[in-house]
Amino acid sequence: FFFFFFFFFFFFFFFFFFTGKIIKHFEILFLGQLQIIIIFEAYIRPT
Repeated sequence: FFFFFFFFFFFFFFFFFFTGKIIKHFEILFLGQLQIIIIFEAYIRPT
């Protein structure tokens, strides 16, 4: 699961870099994605 999380993080970073020109427009979406990543990380992390 850690490898999958790393791949997802790399893909998100690539997408974020690719949409760097419209970063201001995706600022709210970035905040939403960040919250989803936190929830996903908490879900895959063993208790």
